[in-house]
Amino acid sequence: MSAGVLNAFQMVGAVGGPIVGGIEQSGTLRAQAAADRANADRTQYQGELDSWQTARDARLAQGAGIALSAAEGNVGGTGTVADLIEQAALEREMEIVNIRAKAAGEAANLRTRAASESRAAGFALVKGVLGGAMGYAATKSDQRNTASILNGQKVGRR
Repeated sequence: MSAGVLNAFQMVGAVGGPIVGGIEQSGTLRAQAAADRANADRTQYQGELDSWQTARDARLAQGAGIALSAAEGNVGGTGTVADLIEQAALEREMEIVNIRAKAAGEAANLRTRAASESRAAGFALVKGVLGGAMGYAATKSDQRNTASILNGQKVGRR
């Protein structure tokens, strides 16, 4: 194999390897970021569904409680019955707020991680290009040194 072909292969490996590695790492990080953003959306949507279901269950339980109280002869809008209904409604509202807050917190964490992964993807590309440039410079330097040594040996043989 001639020195020119060997030098070309050295250059391709020194320059191309880091760049391809940076591109692959960037692609992986961008895919992870996209998955985290999708999971954040699903988490927030699930929180809304859970809060809606909690509110629905609370209304059903409240209706059943009012019906039971009326069946027992208690007047629905007065005294202890009204207090129990009000307290149950307040507890359900707090539960709904907590469900939404938990989902929003988890979604925010996922979005933060996605943003970090997106930044890391950009840095991976830059790192790959810089690694390729450094590989180019190092390989060129090695090739010049090798050529200089070979030329020195040829001169010494004369």
